Amino acid sequence: MKKKIFAAVLATGLLAASAAQALEINENLKDNYIGKYSYGESTDVLWNDPIYQITSMDVVLDSTQKELQVTLHPGDGDYFVNWKGSFDHRGYGPGSLFLSTDGWDANPSNSPAFNSEEDVMQLGEWDYAVTISGAYDDNAVNGAADLYNIVADQDGIKAGVERDTIEAWYNPTNGNTPVSAGSWELVSGDNGLTDMRITVALTDDFINALGPDGLAVSWTQVCSNDIIQGVVGQMAVPEPATLALFGLGLASLAGGLRRKQQRKG
Repeated sequence: MKKKIFAAVLATGLLAASAAQALEINENLKDNYIGKYSYGESTDVLWNDPIYQITSMDVVLDSTQKELQVTLHPGDGDYFVNWKGSFDHRGYGPGSLFLSTDGWDANPSNSPAFNSEEDVMQLGEWDYAVTISGAYDDNAVNGAADLYNIVADQDGIKAGVERDTIEAWYNPTNGNTPVSAGSWELVSGDNGLTDMRITVALTDDFINALGPDGLAVSWTQVCSNDIIQGVVGQMAVPEPATLALFGLGLASLAGGLRRKQQRKG
């Protein structure tokens, strides 16, 4: 009898725990970053050149499938098609995707727009980076992507060319190797524009590290002409009273099952 009661309570607890651990994120981040560069004033896109504008990104994370997918949406300049026409275009290509599994406070003043004077590149701020390969090849429309744990390889984080306080790309050092792999591809977007979609597999360590502060995401070009970053998947932390009620509910369930068994006996 006791075993049956314990099994019922345990099953209820496991179902609750499983629901708490399963995490799905499907959010769109708008480009709200307004920041300075080394010799100019605060602006969204440097020199207001529409080619480099990124308007938003879709972030989809499925902890059950262990996959992260980020889709970057350009402005009317259609960056992912036209950036190779830039002068010395290799300095203007797509950068790496930076991720923090425990949230991130980019702007202490809580302004609607981020400010690069406050968002200074800090060692230890980012946990992972996703690099892409082959994007600089002529006529490339897809290629490989790799997820790196960069906690112990901060030297691999490289700043932007123009906004030199911003994390722009990652170049592994000290023999750091990817923890998982994926791919990138150019896909048809809205209004005839071309998006870049990056998909990578996630490790158990990555998923287990995700907390209530959400997943912070940052992306820019190597030149850092436009920057998009923010936090998705923020979760409300259960209050002590809520946790207590959950415990009382389990206790009541156990007590009810025990009394029912006693009446049958």
